[in-house]
Amino acid sequence: MRRYLRGATARLLQSDPPAAARYHCDARELGALRDRFLQLHPDAATAHFLAQGLERAFLQELAAELAAALLQLCLTAADANLLCGLGEMFVVSTAQARQLLDASGSWTRGHLFDCGAGGGGVTAQLEPLAERVVCSEVSNSAAARLRQRGWQCEVGEIPTQPDGAFDVVTCFNVLCRAARPLSLLRRLRDMLRPDGVMLLAIVLPFRPAVLGRARSSSSPREHFPQELIAAPTFEEGVLMFSNLVLRPMGLVVSVVSRVPYYSRGTHGEYYVLDDALFACRLKPERTA
Repeated sequence: MRRYLRGATARLLQSDPPAAARYHCDARELGALRDRFLQLHPDAATAHFLAQGLERAFLQELAAELAAALLQLCLTAADANLLCGLGEMFVVSTAQARQLLDASGSWTRGHLFDCGAGGGGVTAQLEPLAERVVCSEVSNSAAARLRQRGWQCEVGEIPTQPDGAFDVVTCFNVLCRAARPLSLLRRLRDMLRPDGVMLLAIVLPFRPAVLGRARSSSSPREHFPQELIAAPTFEEGVLMFSNLVLRPMGLVVSVVSRVPYYSRGTHGEYYVLDDALFACRLKPERTA
């Protein structure tokens, strides 16, 4: 059975043309960022994540799916899935995150802050890159799970950690779901040490929405430039985010990459979106 599962995962990665394409970016269309594009590839951690979805018992998954559907009548989809053990997500492996950090220049394996850590699957991939991990979540139930896994976690939309406290700050697929995304990004920037690195991931095309209970959604209270939302291509979206969001915030893109953003469904299925990954540093004048 194990051999079959591994083979199924390999076929899944190899036979689905979009899977390979989701790591590809036309660097020629990235303008000033063309030389900062880092090509990543699916690795063993990616295959392991996909294989786990094939190993689950059918009846167990069916029961979890039904329970989550009922809970979503009074909870957000994210909270319902978390309580039922569904919807695990994968953005980057430890090795891929290390590649991003290495390509950005020198960095310190010290204190890492992960914003919007969810169920902790992505945080677990980042943990080997730090001596100490602190994370945040807006959900009390998610925060409790994160603490059970041994990480300090604060509850709230905007972190309250001290300025200049972290060597690495990560924020994966949170800005598009935050009510005050620009305030959040400024706070994360201020939490960076002068020589620190921020790893950001955003889904492109960029479609911000704040998810609520009973599958409801609303517009964020702070708005991104329309040029970013209307960007017709992945590459144009990368440029708009860098030029219109990061640069005015005093953040310089050191490295950019593209990866698939996997969310595990049920019965061996998964959902996938396109993530733009940015490794950013503070502008020199901010570190003087």
